[in-house]
Amino acid sequence: MEFSLAGARHRAWNLALACLAILATVVCAWMVGWALASLTSNPVLLSAVPLALGSLAVTALAVRAVPGLTWDGIGLARGGLPGLGWGFVAAVCACGLLVLATLASGLGEYVPFDPEGVRFDWRDWWLGGTALLVAGAFGEEFFTRGLALQLLARALTPAGAVVATSVGFGLLHGANPGVTVLAQCNTVLFGAVFGLAVAWRRSLWLAIGLHLGWNLCMAALGVNLSGITMRLTALSLSLGSPAWLTGGEYGFEGGLMASFGIVTLAAAVGFVPGGSVQARPFWQGGIDGRQGLAGVSGRNGPAGGSPAGGEAGEADVGPARRADP
Repeated sequence: MEFSLAGARHRAWNLALACLAILATVVCAWMVGWALASLTSNPVLLSAVPLALGSLAVTALAVRAVPGLTWDGIGLARGGLPGLGWGFVAAVCACGLLVLATLASGLGEYVPFDPEGVRFDWRDWWLGGTALLVAGAFGEEFFTRGLALQLLARALTPAGAVVATSVGFGLLHGANPGVTVLAQCNTVLFGAVFGLAVAWRRSLWLAIGLHLGWNLCMAALGVNLSGITMRLTALSLSLGSPAWLTGGEYGFEGGLMASFGIVTLAAAVGFVPGGSVQARPFWQGGIDGRQGLAGVSGRNGPAGGSPAGGEAGEADVGPARRADP
């Protein structure tokens, strides 16, 4: 492949912008967290809300400042809004089936609710607990699969961006209680599924729906969520041994049974209706606004466009704008 100095500069510039966006989000989130710390000591609120607000603020600023960057291009086009609901339903079904399989196989059982063993008991404040889970899912998806993924895709190709953001998603959960290497690997795979929703189906709405549905269903059905004991209801599911299979106290994400959920969600990315959007993603623009990047292909046509730019780049606009059948 012939080396292009202009292409190398273009990729380096977008990589620098991605790093700047991540740093700016961290700083904004820290500032919001610092302000909230005088009002509450709830660690979930102090982690979910600042990240959501920080990511939203940085994205809004970038949309105004970066030429060609729009909310639609990030994956939030109104045409893709149904993906939020379908992703939520798919994740709830996957979670529910996993719980049923665990109970049927004798690898888990519901036990009497023990307030002493639950860190976040939201039974009497289920609406507030639900709101925090919503903020957490929105914040994490905006941070890892929003602006950062778009910029990284322009620098590394969409496939490279999915890998990079998935690893980052795993590291984001590296400090969770009881985290193991297997748990982090599973988290990376979950992140890859959410990343495919953006890179392949071009819908951040779908990624948010999948993420939110999984988290909310886990909390409602009494399963520990990535090492955190939080409950919205009086249900409490105890996962048995071996922990490498069920996840044990960490929750399903800590065991190989999470593979079922990952495969189910991956299938949902490919088949749920309303996942794709009509807008052309920001990462398809190149040096001159027409050149695409090679990468992941989706049902709507080539997701990466032609690296040659020019007519090939323009030809990719048509398929990108067609909705799913």
